[in-house]
Amino acid sequence: FFLKDGSHIRFAPFMNNSIEISRVWVSPYAHRKGIGTLLMNLMFDFIDFADCKPNSYFLECTGAIGIGANAQSVGIEIQTMFFRKFGFRVQYGKEYPDYVTMTMKPDKVE
Repeated sequence: FFLKDGSHIRFAPFMNNSIEISRVWVSPYAHRKGIGTLLMNLMFDFIDFADCKPNSYFLECTGAIGIGANAQSVGIEIQTMFFRKFGFRVQYGKEYPDYVTMTMKPDKVE
């Protein structure tokens, strides 16, 4: 999903009937205005509307989003805090604070 300001979310099927969220990018001018939450909720609504029933959701946090002119350094603490409010939990955190993976079971979606 893309918004007029370039903010977007990218997700795709992942192994074992799961969904991988590979990017949630919010325009720097729209930070802390609920756009990331809007994008996440649009994704969950789309998946629900499509009658998909994923086993889980998966994502990786590296503390940065995008590349080149769109690169943003946000820190893993901010990323994990954002995804925790949707029910995601750290699955693999041995490389923290450089890298973590997070997962969530669909029944945790609010």
